[in-house]
Amino acid sequence: MSRVQFGQKCIASCLFVMLFVVSVSGPLVAGEQAETEIPIIAEVVAPQADELIRKASEVLLEDIRQNKALYAENPSGLYERVRQEVLPHFDFPRISGYVLGNAWKQASKEVQQSFEQEFSTLMLRTYGSALLAFQDGRIEFSPVKAASDATMVTVKTRVHGKDGSITPIFYRMGKHTGQWKVLDIRVDGVSLIKTYRSEYGSIVKRQGIGELIAALVERNQRNL
Repeated sequence: MSRVQFGQKCIASCLFVMLFVVSVSGPLVAGEQAETEIPIIAEVVAPQADELIRKASEVLLEDIRQNKALYAENPSGLYERVRQEVLPHFDFPRISGYVLGNAWKQASKEVQQSFEQEFSTLMLRTYGSALLAFQDGRIEFSPVKAASDATMVTVKTRVHGKDGSITPIFYRMGKHTGQWKVLDIRVDGVSLIKTYRSEYGSIVKRQGIGELIAALVERNQRNL
């Protein structure tokens, strides 16, 4: 499996789990340091992080229950609902900066905005496609630890599949914008940001950031 394919698998499973688990409730846990460029400030959880995602997930899942057949036939409606409910809880400007590294710092604001738009579209559409195909599983959360002054959070979960598989999925959340937002996801110890940073970094080095954005645009248009 290539790094791109692995990244897409991570997105599909992680973004779905992110919303599904909080809709059925469960505690949060302090986690180990994620191997990304995100600075580790505190490994504690504040209750607001859970509540924001819980509300979004309840709205989205109820909408999908009522319109699953419609979305299966016309996924563009689902993609728009996903964008409305999920996008506010991901810090895509910061995620995009981590993924592109120095190329992000050197890019113009217009180029940054273009990459962020296409990258977030790819992630959210991959999530929407996975959502329709999801098979019921069981989500396990570890016990909660909290501190009122936390600015970084790790949320630990284990996803129990119907086939008996168990997949650990950890979420990094930060409060850089004044609200809790997702910054990174790790599946089986592998960081989503590091996966895309490595893959996209090689493309930017060989062909430039413009070619990377063009490839993302083409992919997103193909998946409409």
